Amino acid sequence: CIKAALGVKTRSADLAILNISGQWPLDYLLAYHSSIWYYKITHNMAGKALFDQHNYFKSNPNLWKQTVFLQPAHRFINHLDPDADLINAQTLPEFKNELKLRINTRLNEIWQKYDKAAFTHSLIPTWRNEPPNAHMYSKRASSRQMQMLTGHYPCNDHLFKTGKSATRQCRHGCAKSETIKHILTECKRYKAIRNKLIQTCHQLYIPFTSKNILTNQSIQSAAQEFIHQLDIG
Repeated sequence: CIKAALGVKTRSADLAILNISGQWPLDYLLAYHSSIWYYKITHNMAGKALFDQHNYFKSNPNLWKQTVFLQPAHRFINHLDPDADLINAQTLPEFKNELKLRINTRLNEIWQKYDKAAFTHSLIPTWRNEPPNAHMYSKRASSRQMQMLTGHYPCNDHLFKTGKSATRQCRHGCAKSETIKHILTECKRYKAIRNKLIQTCHQLYIPFTSKNILTNQSIQSAAQEFIHQLDIG
């Protein structure tokens, strides 16, 4: 669903798409909400019946191991940071904030070890904590930007790797590989329409790089206006 909403290729790496969109994997999202309920139960914030039930199960190791919610939720919280004692946070908001920090740290570790989406890694080296700016110049521009972030934009360099082009060279006669970076920052074909974006970067003291063009929200409107006008994709 996220891939369809962003307008990216279905073969794009799943974890890269979640990072680009600023979303947690479903198992972590569900575990987060389960952890909040576990905190409420253990701190007698969800009714005396659940509080007493938790204490009863916790006092019996054999029954505790058989629980399908309480023990797994407790294990997940402790697994995130065994030394932090998150369960004993003084308030629910404090618990939520600390839990989010631990989950983002864990997802960042997973992202660092992820052996796919090398191009996305070069642009987004850590796990994003928020979704991209919802503002878009056009759906076409937004979809192209997202495709570039995944590395699955139909430039000749990518098409050559997937066997859909006989050459990596720029289709506009630049005698260079037609990479995403080349299209965004170098190709003479787009010099005229690129000038406005360059001026925007200079005005905001933002280096004109492919990474900033694709990820810096301060220039997103100008970047998408430029991307919208490309004749590729």
